[in-house]
Amino acid sequence: KMNRLSAISWVESHSGPRSAPLWTMTCKIDGEARGTGTASQKHVAKEMAAIQALACLMSTE
Repeated sequence: KMNRLSAISWVESHSGPRSAPLWTMTCKIDGEARGTGTASQKHVAKEMAAIQALACLMSTE
């Protein structure tokens, strides 16, 4: 098991009306999409993506 730092980046997009946007956040680790979350609030979408990415990483170790 190697312990190393990975590059984490975020891609954000939104759709819908300005008064009620739908945010989609994608968590990329070393350039590879590992988690995606969609919600009406940006921070909720980001948290969903982070949880999904963490679960993905834990299942590959």
